[in-house]
Amino acid sequence: MKAAENAVNCITKGDIAVLKGMSKPAEDIRLVTKVVCIMMGRKIEKKMNPETQKSELDYWGASIKMMNETDFLKSLVNYDKENKLT
Repeated sequence: MKAAENAVNCITKGDIAVLKGMSKPAEDIRLVTKVVCIMMGRKIEKKMNPETQKSELDYWGASIKMMNETDFLKSLVNYDKENKLT
């Protein structure tokens, strides 16, 4: 748990800007941002996948919206891990 806390404390606004600038992020980046959306209780929208023509949950869109919030980094650092991981 301490390693995760240390990793979160190393994230900068520049790091977030790089993520937001990605049009097609790698699958591991999508997975991490998906988990953060779930942990933060973000509303996820359904979106049509142009490649498969099937409706899918759009975690990347929700991730971008979340990262655009002015207090996003603060909310990560101050996440109540003791009471939310039950």
